[in-house]
Amino acid sequence: MITEAGFKSGTIHTKEFALEYGRDVFAVPGNVTNSKSELTNHIIKTAQAEVALSPDDIIEFYGFKTKAKEKKVLALSFDEQKIIELLEDEERDFDYLAENSKIPVNILNSCLTTLEIRGLIRKLPAQTYALI
Repeated sequence: MITEAGFKSGTIHTKEFALEYGRDVFAVPGNVTNSKSELTNHIIKTAQAEVALSPDDIIEFYGFKTKAKEKKVLALSFDEQKIIELLEDEERDFDYLAENSKIPVNILNSCLTTLEIRGLIRKLPAQTYALI
C-alpha cells in the first residue's frame, strides 16, 4: 500500500516490482496540489492501484466483509433499510426514492442525511444517492 509518494521517490520502483510480480497494489489518494501525492493519484488514475480509503477497503477487496459494516446494517431503522434496499442495484435520485419507499419527504430527507453521516451512502450530483 502506497500512502504518499511523489514522482521522484523510490516508491515508483517498489510499485513497478509489485506489479511485475503480480502483487496487488493499493494507494491512498491525496491532495491534488501536494507534490507528495503525485504518484499515488497518478497510479489510481491509470488503474495501476486500487483505492484504499481505509483498511476495510483492502479487506473487502479480498472478499471478506468487515464486522464494522455488518454492525451498521443491523442497526438500521425500517425506513433506512428500505432506502438501502432501493439503492442495492444502482444509484437512485431523490424522487425515485420518495415514490418507491413511500416514506414521507421530511422523514426521507432525515434518513438520507443519517445514512450519509454513518458512511453507508453518498450523495451525488442532482440529488442522486448511491451505496458506498
